[in-house]
Amino acid sequence: MEDLKLISQLKALKEIRPRENWVVFTKSKILSTEQIKATNIFSILASRFYIQNSKKLAYVFALLLFVVAGIFSFPGNAPVDNQAVIKKNVVALSNVVNDLAKQGKTDSVINGIKTNALELARNLNANPADPDVMKGVAVSLKTLANISGVDLSLDADIENLYQTVVKNQITDLEKSTLTDEQKVKLAEIKELYNNKKYAEALEKILLINSQK
Repeated sequence: MEDLKLISQLKALKEIRPRENWVVFTKSKILSTEQIKATNIFSILASRFYIQNSKKLAYVFALLLFVVAGIFSFPGNAPVDNQAVIKKNVVALSNVVNDLAKQGKTDSVINGIKTNALELARNLNANPADPDVMKGVAVSLKTLANISGVDLSLDADIENLYQTVVKNQITDLEKSTLTDEQKVKLAEIKELYNNKKYAEALEKILLINSQK
């Protein structure tokens, strides 16, 4: 009897159904809880990703600043004063020409003249100097041409410097106010330049400059 009664009670419990509104409420609570957990997990992952990448970005930015600061502070990358370099070249050329006049023709002096002429011509072609500096170069070349027993006017490096100076001086004269006689001289200078007679052209240029 007891077993039959127990079985009857179990069947009665099995027939019990929860109310519909309670089922909906419970389901919504469970889903809400799962959504909160998912949101929290996403927030944690996003936060970690942001922190990790922020550290990387900060490191990269600091490294970039270090490199830029190094570039501008390194002495070898300081801005170059081209006119100061050219003036230094002119002084160096003048000194070796004077050495040639005093010591005579020696290999070291001749090599010094050629080296200075080559460097000066290259710098003048890249960065035209002011007229006074160019006149200084012209005077050094004139001095070189007047040294007895030495003729370097046909040497490739010296000739290149002659050409650079004469071309620059012609441009300067064309911008100047000249007399009719000087205009005739300028035409002669241009003809000499075109015929590659740079030393002769320079002689006439110095003559015009002395009359200005």
